[in-house]
Amino acid sequence: ASGECGWHICCFLILFVQVMSENSPCDPLVPQYCSLPFPNSFFTKKDSTTQTGIRIDMSPHSIPRDIFGKELIPEQWNAFDGFSPFPSILTYFPDVDPSNLPPHWDVM
Repeated sequence: ASGECGWHICCFLILFVQVMSENSPCDPLVPQYCSLPFPNSFFTKKDSTTQTGIRIDMSPHSIPRDIFGKELIPEQWNAFDGFSPFPSILTYFPDVDPSNLPPHWDVM
């Protein structure tokens, strides 16, 4: 339907708004945002039945909501045997002033 994000990775990367709570299974590297950095092996588990030997292991508490506030379904992610080898890498730097960063068209 129009306006719905679904489970695709592009929607997962649109907005990281979920702040880590004390009881959620979040990566402690960036405690301000549960799912960052992304992708990362914190959200995988060993699985000898897959070609890669791992499987995505996201919890409903570690996945942010989409831009419409809708919860994403981790079971769809957890069916994959790892993350894409060419994803956009996302993280959070609390003390970085974005005005000092180069525009995307200057990054090679």
